Amino acid sequence: MRITHLLTLAVLFFVFSSHVFAQQGLSGDIKPNPALAGIEELSVIITSADPEPNADGLKRASIKTEVIRRLYDAGFKIGHSSADASELNIKLTVIKIESIEQYVVLVRTSLVRSVALVNGDERLSVVADVWKIDSGIRIMEAERIVDEIPAIVREQVQTFIAACPPTVSVEKKPDVNQPREQLHKATDEKDTKPVKQQAVESKYVSSKNSQIFHKASCPSAKRISPNNLVSYATRDEAIAAGKKPCGRCNP
Repeated sequence: MRITHLLTLAVLFFVFSSHVFAQQGLSGDIKPNPALAGIEELSVIITSADPEPNADGLKRASIKTEVIRRLYDAGFKIGHSSADASELNIKLTVIKIESIEQYVVLVRTSLVRSVALVNGDERLSVVADVWKIDSGIRIMEAERIVDEIPAIVREQVQTFIAACPPTVSVEKKPDVNQPREQLHKATDEKDTKPVKQQAVESKYVSSKNSQIFHKASCPSAKRISPNNLVSYATRDEAIAAGKKPCGRCNP
């Protein structure tokens, strides 16, 4: 019987090993990845490679909801899957080994987006994985699945967020064709709203549409639209306003 168990694990390892990518660090200082620059809108897809995806008691819909919330709090616009939208694909592989009553688990998160390939005068757009991370193969008991798989997903999503370069917002310039009075008004309004200066001077910031607050230097804070930016002088002030600390910058 023990030999059968070992053979089963060996076969599963061979199947999984063809899909395992080099892991990126999940802790420490994660440098921005140029391949993730300019992402403003994301669709989130949860896929399963399981023969019976609902047999393990894992609530995939709840995992997707939490992923969307984390991305939204980080400043991403969440949209539907389309040819133009980047796609964060989270693949959950949970296979039960009946003989030992345990599960083989692999969680992989990848970013799929359109990539332009240029060859001389020819330009071709292809959809490809530009970033990916996986958990490596793990063996776990049934009672650990419900808690540990969502935790792995959260860690991978936070790693993705940390690897995204901050989005630089471009200020809209006044239309030179406007009447002179309107042009002066637009310039005056711009001068009386030093939004960027406020983000730098304020110690803590948040979006009025989010329950999370950040340090002003947090990359997630730099994604907040100036129109939604709320500033706090102290940490206690942000908490008193009903905000929760960012899990990325730990304000």
